[in-house]
Amino acid sequence: MIRIHFSADDIARTRLAAAPSQLAVTTLSMLSLAHPKPTPAGSWHRTVRSNLRHARSTRPLVTAICALDGPVPAFLLSSRQGRTLEDELEQLLSMPRRTLQDNMEHVADWGTLPGPLRHVAEGRREALQTLVGAMRGYYRIAIAPYWPALHASLSADLAKQARTLREGGVEQLLSGLHPRIRWRSPVLEVDSPVDIDHRLNGRGLLLAPGPSAFPSYVPCDPLDDRPTLHYQVGEDRTFQNHAAAHEGSPPALGKLLGHGRAAVLEVCAEGGSTSRLAERSGLSASTVSEHLTALRHAGLIDTVSVGKTRHHTLNDLGTQLLRGR
Repeated sequence: MIRIHFSADDIARTRLAAAPSQLAVTTLSMLSLAHPKPTPAGSWHRTVRSNLRHARSTRPLVTAICALDGPVPAFLLSSRQGRTLEDELEQLLSMPRRTLQDNMEHVADWGTLPGPLRHVAEGRREALQTLVGAMRGYYRIAIAPYWPALHASLSADLAKQARTLREGGVEQLLSGLHPRIRWRSPVLEVDSPVDIDHRLNGRGLLLAPGPSAFPSYVPCDPLDDRPTLHYQVGEDRTFQNHAAAHEGSPPALGKLLGHGRAAVLEVCAEGGSTSRLAERSGLSASTVSEHLTALRHAGLIDTVSVGKTRHHTLNDLGTQLLRGR
């Protein structure tokens, strides 16, 4: 059992995340690969595991995260969500070296650091850049094809929790997060195989939703100025159904088009501007623009100008490709 102890100041400073974090969801999904459980999203595990066999630059990072005996580095569970994954990765790259090293020292207290993380702890700039590149590659394989469904599900839960907070206050919010999370004032209990007490000490708690297919995550870094509880969304059927319906298809389409381009093609199904598609896919606007140009030249999407904005949608050929993958 993990027990999070609140003071009156902590209750006053408890808040909801502004939006789902693509970086946090990406990292939590790696933990899910390490400890898979029977779930309606089991097809996601099979699809991603199969596709990772061909991702040589990404496998060492996934192996390192899965091998951790204790907490995950806080910088891989961003509490300062950007609009896209690229925003969050840029924040990571600009993080002061001392902050990274302090974070890694806390992780090292729980066991030996695997190679990719040990090099970051030593302050090697190239190691951090390699880690960011691996995160980007893993996201394109494991999360980007599913992000529209994930974003819809997690955003809907945030809206629901915001209503609870407005109408019932913080304690009612904490009481209804998840069946495995219980509020016994002034302690929030989270079911866990480890037994630990965590004291917020006036910092408050940030509540961020995560898919039910991936594990929840409890803050335990005493140096973190914004402790975040990544709780599971209780009824994450949108993602589960999406994963089951498309089992095996993201790798096939990814091999044909490339994973980034396949992700952009998928988010084009809902249509939108370049910036909107970048937000949904987690890629930078410049990268999405390049992919859109290639997809348009291949005859898979149509682009029209509305004022100063360009709007992109699938055409018949693109729709057939997406559905018949």
